[in-house]
Amino acid sequence: MSKAESPSRNGVVYVATGKKFIEEVAHSIHSLNSISPDLPVCLISDDVSAQLLIRGSFDHFILLEHPKGGYRDKVDGLARTPFDKTLFLDTDTCVTRNIDELFVILDRFDIAVCHDPLRRTPTDLSSFYDKPCNTDMFPELNSGVILYKRSDAILAMIDEWSLALEQNAVNHPFYLHQNIPDQPFLHKLIWKNSSIRVYILPPEFNFRTCYVNIASSWVYIAHGKSKYRRWICDSLNRRLGPRVWIKGVGTFFGSRVFCKCMTLCDMIRNVCMPRAMCIRKSKDISRL
Repeated sequence: MSKAESPSRNGVVYVATGKKFIEEVAHSIHSLNSISPDLPVCLISDDVSAQLLIRGSFDHFILLEHPKGGYRDKVDGLARTPFDKTLFLDTDTCVTRNIDELFVILDRFDIAVCHDPLRRTPTDLSSFYDKPCNTDMFPELNSGVILYKRSDAILAMIDEWSLALEQNAVNHPFYLHQNIPDQPFLHKLIWKNSSIRVYILPPEFNFRTCYVNIASSWVYIAHGKSKYRRWICDSLNRRLGPRVWIKGVGTFFGSRVFCKCMTLCDMIRNVCMPRAMCIRKSKDISRL
């Protein structure tokens, strides 16, 4: 039985609106199909030509008739999943290990996500967004990889998430119908809906390649705006054990992690700090 003929209880959903993201999602779907070929895929897009561009790579296509642009399309797409258990992936992801067993988590939880590496959106949204609590203790969740169950509680939360984005895109003068960040509102809704069972996935299932990151087990899903995502994961997955990924530098393994990171820190201190001190001194002198 082919995956298209098999019951669609579990599956992966992508949302891609606009040529750039349709081209990007083609690479992600290819990586998924090469690793988990029996897992059904649903593409939600505003462009029917995407069906021709990525022909044979997905099992379901849902037309997004009135795209709003930005993260709002993604959030609206989450509610249109044809699966009982869904793994949503951003278009700039790369699957490097089999993820078929990931859906078992939803037998005990309603939604599973990773913490965002930055812990909070680096944007001032205080004019209309009240943080539920200290983000050091309750950090934001990254919305690029979301494992969720199609239940009344989750679908209601997604609807509220979409409404919050739409209302605040109008209210906030800086964004004004543009790409208003979605994670702060997910952060608030997860806090508000305490009856929803949330599981925090390890970072290896949403490994952000655009920041410093740490892995101990296999990296399953890489996430970042880099055409070298697959190469990065191949490098990280050469062997297990503690390892550190530093963007622009590479991967440090095992017992060498601490020594090499210290060497890197020494290099930064020796090269950057004297220059920073000189700039500061020159500014101080200019005040005299």
